[in-house]
Amino acid sequence: MLDPGVIVSGLLNPDGPPGRLLDAWVDGEFDLVVSPHLLEELTDVLSRPKLASRLDSTVVSEMLRLVREAAVIASDSPPTTVCRDPDDDYLVALALGTGSLLVSGDKDLLSVQVEHVEVLAPAEAAAKLLPA
Repeated sequence: MLDPGVIVSGLLNPDGPPGRLLDAWVDGEFDLVVSPHLLEELTDVLSRPKLASRLDSTVVSEMLRLVREAAVIASDSPPTTVCRDPDDDYLVALALGTGSLLVSGDKDLLSVQVEHVEVLAPAEAAAKLLPA
């Protein structure tokens, strides 16, 4: 799982770890797991005016289309209260419910300690998942 911030970072900086992870997903090197809630948050973030000036609308539309059509869409799991920011609880619940690795740059998520949930920063995930 890539949290919405990682996907946005990957679009903004295609050469960094988030961008390399997005490319690897598009190339079929791993499955991207999303949920309706994650798709809603991603769509909301990508539609913000602050990003409109930095990202081509065609790139945004294509990424949203790809995620909707090519990602594994899992049901939203009931959130567990484990994060300092309760808005992030759904991501932990989704990772737990699907057995997915959660990739995030969010310090709150990176500090979460939940049995059976692995949370890695984008650089750590790229080092683990992508060929050198």
